[in-house]
Amino acid sequence: MTELVSLKLSKKAKKDTMEGVSIGDQEYPYGTRLRFEEDQIEKIPILSKIKAGDIGSGSFEYKVIEVNVTDRDKDKKRHRVEIQIQKIAINDKGSFNDAFSEASNKKGG
Repeated sequence: MTELVSLKLSKKAKKDTMEGVSIGDQEYPYGTRLRFEEDQIEKIPILSKIKAGDIGSGSFEYKVIEVNVTDRDKDKKRHRVEIQIQKIAINDKGSFNDAFSEASNKKGG
């Protein structure tokens, strides 16, 4: 299984990307939040059983929409990748907690 990587914004990234814009308590970059409406909840019934604050896991299939590398004079090289999530699976909370505990025990032992 691929290692999970935190997308939480660093203090420097918060300042650099949102300078002059109030972001309040936003800890993660714009565009990393998924919102599901009734149609998607009907397709993924586990979503109707979770509560605000729950932590879970899932997986998805995506298509790369755009890859952009910009190299400008007197500026650092910038790399951007845009993906479109096409299919998604949300695990129930129990399976995430079991998998997380198992992985934690392997790492520590």
